[in-house]
Amino acid sequence: MTTQLVTPRPLYGWAQPTQADDWTTDMLERLPDDGWLYELVEGRVVRMPPPGPDHGRLESKLDYLLRAHLTAHGLGETYVGETGWDLTRRDERKDTVLASDVAVVRAERLPLPPPRRGKTYRPIAPDLVVEIASPTQYRPDMGDKARQWLDRGARLVWVVWPEPRELDVWTPGAQEPQTLAGHAVLDAGDVIPGLRLQLNEVGSVKSWRVPLGARASRPSLASAGVGRPSPQGRRVASPHALTPARTRGRARRPRSQWDPPTFHRPC
Repeated sequence: MTTQLVTPRPLYGWAQPTQADDWTTDMLERLPDDGWLYELVEGRVVRMPPPGPDHGRLESKLDYLLRAHLTAHGLGETYVGETGWDLTRRDERKDTVLASDVAVVRAERLPLPPPRRGKTYRPIAPDLVVEIASPTQYRPDMGDKARQWLDRGARLVWVVWPEPRELDVWTPGAQEPQTLAGHAVLDAGDVIPGLRLQLNEVGSVKSWRVPLGARASRPSLASAGVGRPSPQGRRVASPHALTPARTRGRARRPRSQWDPPTFHRPC
């Protein structure tokens, strides 16, 4: 009997890998500003193109809503604009730095600790991480990144999908996210107590707003029963949640078409 070996999924499917391996956080911060966004995954440098204006508007809106609640109740701080975080575990030899679109660190963990290496990346995982998916990113890959955040200390990850107007909620230990859409109300549990955001159309910047008290009766994240039951008995928030992400109107470019750039180690 022959056993087939399955090629493992890469650790960085959400980004384009480069040939730069075994790098450290202080080496990453010395890369030139060449228009790309860079992260470090277990020593491997990966890159992504800069986001567009729609991405930026949604990022700014989410930051505004989160910051307003955090400031009013003294709960913590927000960080916006592809902020890099040193997520390297103490027993790891190779460094990992991931960048968040929006992040929240609770007040009791402030001020942030000083960088472990270099001058830029703080060795702490945010309590809440928000990732806004680009048109060239796909659910399995963004799920891998969400699990990376959670495995390295984040308590809650939201992945926003502007095009299908959905939001995936990832929690520690979950193999699959809870997908919200439509008129669902999003809360952050004990990560950000009292926060409730209404999603009329997930991903539409104009539709994000803090619900009024009269709307507090709408279904919340804790109800986990948003939408209709699926054929498998699972409740989903939108018909899109039953559609494989890779079939939604855009063909994925094979990785073989990428030309991984070569980096020289900084002096």
